[in-house]
Amino acid sequence: MNTAQQAASIYSGSVMHRRAAPLRYRFSYPVFNLLLDIDQLDRVAGHSRLFSHNRFNLVAFHNRDHGPRDGSPLRPWLERQLHRYGIELDGGTVRLLCFPRLLGYVFNPLSIWYCWHRDGQLRAILCEVSNTFGERHGYLLHDAGGVLAWPVRASQTKCFHVSPFLPMGLDYRFRLSRPGQQLAIAIHCLEGGTLKMAAAQTARAQPFTDRNLLRTLKVKLLTREVFHGQTWNYRKSGQPFVMNWYCYAIYGDTGKPIYYVAEQEDATELETLRMKQRLLFNPLDPDANKFFAVLAENKSARKQAQ
Repeated sequence: MNTAQQAASIYSGSVMHRRAAPLRYRFSYPVFNLLLDIDQLDRVAGHSRLFSHNRFNLVAFHNRDHGPRDGSPLRPWLERQLHRYGIELDGGTVRLLCFPRLLGYVFNPLSIWYCWHRDGQLRAILCEVSNTFGERHGYLLHDAGGVLAWPVRASQTKCFHVSPFLPMGLDYRFRLSRPGQQLAIAIHCLEGGTLKMAAAQTARAQPFTDRNLLRTLKVKLLTREVFHGQTWNYRKSGQPFVMNWYCYAIYGDTGKPIYYVAEQEDATELETLRMKQRLLFNPLDPDANKFFAVLAENKSARKQAQ
C-alpha cells in the first residue's frame, strides 16, 4: 500500500434513521464515505484518475464544501476552532469522514473530523452538521485537550435546526468507534431522557484505489440508487446554465440491470429559487453568492459584447 492509499480509505455501509415521536418511522439506505487525511489530499488525487482535489472529476473533494467554505486550506481553520477550547494537535493527523462529490454534486448532512495529537492520541472529534438551508454547525467532542478513549462517548445540547420535529434544547448522545477496518457511529436525540430520534452508520473499509471506487459506484447502481450530479454548462450563446445529471439502471424481469440510462435537465430556474432561499437565511452564504456572481458576470459580459 503506497502513502497515498494510507492517507485515504473508502467506507461502504448503511445509515439508519429511526424516529420515536411525534411520528414513528424507520428507514435505512446504503452509503459510501471517504476518510481523508486533510494534509494529503493532493497526493491522494495524484495517484487516482477518478478522484480529484478542488477539480471536477467523477469523484472529487473540494475544500469549499467544508470548514470555512471559502476554498482555503482546511487545517488552519480547524486549528483555530480547536484552539478556542485549549486543544493543540502539534501537527498531528486530521482525517475527515465525508461524502465526496459525485459528478460535481454533494450534500453532507454530517461530516466528522477526527483529530489526533502528534503523539498518536485522539484529542477531539468535530461533528459538522449541515441542513437543507445551507446552514452549518459544529459539535466539538473533547475533554479540554485531554486524551479521548475509544469508543468516544459524549453529550451535547441541540442548538442547530435540522428537523421541524426536533426542537432546540434536546440532548444529543454521541458514540463513535475508531475508524479502522470497521466503522460505527450512533447519535441519539433525547428529551428529558426519552428517546426521540436515533441515527446510526456502520461501514467496512476498503483500500482507496480506482478499482475499488468503480466497484463501489457499481454497487450503488445495482442497489437501484440514482446518481445525481450537477455542473455549470454553457449554451451556444455563452449563457451559463445549471445542468443536473442523473444515472440509473433499468432492470429486466430477472431483477438484473439490462442497461443504464443517463439523463440531463436544465435546473437553472429551480437552483435560482433554492439559492435565493439560502440567502434569506444567510446573506453571506458563499455558494449562493458565487452562484449569482456567475450569472451576473455573464450578463455583464453579454451587454459589453452588444
